[in-house]
Amino acid sequence: ESRFVVGEPYLEEEFANLPFTTGDTLGTLRALSHPNLLPYTNMLLHELSEGMEAGLRQSNLDEEADEVFKLRISLPRPDFKDRLLALERPDVIPFDELPLESDDIRLRGVILLHHPDLKPLTDIMYDVCPEDTGYHMGLLFHLYGSQLRLALLSPLEPIISTHDWQQSKRFRGDLLRYWGSQSARFDIFQTLSDCFARAVLAEMAPQ
Repeated sequence: ESRFVVGEPYLEEEFANLPFTTGDTLGTLRALSHPNLLPYTNMLLHELSEGMEAGLRQSNLDEEADEVFKLRISLPRPDFKDRLLALERPDVIPFDELPLESDDIRLRGVILLHHPDLKPLTDIMYDVCPEDTGYHMGLLFHLYGSQLRLALLSPLEPIISTHDWQQSKRFRGDLLRYWGSQSARFDIFQTLSDCFARAVLAEMAPQ
């Protein structure tokens, strides 16, 4: 908790992945399944645990695989809303070859604009990219996948609830700066989504 910084964008999955860096992959899954994180990580956990279990069994590590399996079956079953945010993204197009227009990206974005869990982000997207909002939403998903939901989790969840943070005056700025911190893919945004990139850069500029 000491690593949380008030007002700074912070990826909860980075904090939860600390055990992973020491080889404790099961500890990472357990951290991500904390009740405060689970509404945002459930679908990701199902995907990660399935792949992890398969890899462990191929390596004849059945005891470890059984522990991963037990964790997965203890998770809530993903519903339709969760599956809309699954990692099955239109990644057949490499990032550096994304066209300026893509019906696949736009279609996914239009669907996600109606996802109830993404409404705080959707409201901002309609505001900063009022023209062809579906495309810009789809592009955001194409580049960041399940982080769309994780980005909406309070950076100080043990102290400030996600609901209170989303209702606060600083939410919009915090959320936009979150995307600016992902520099490698933000460069793509500056090329393909000028409206969104300009909004992010405006929030990151010194006041």
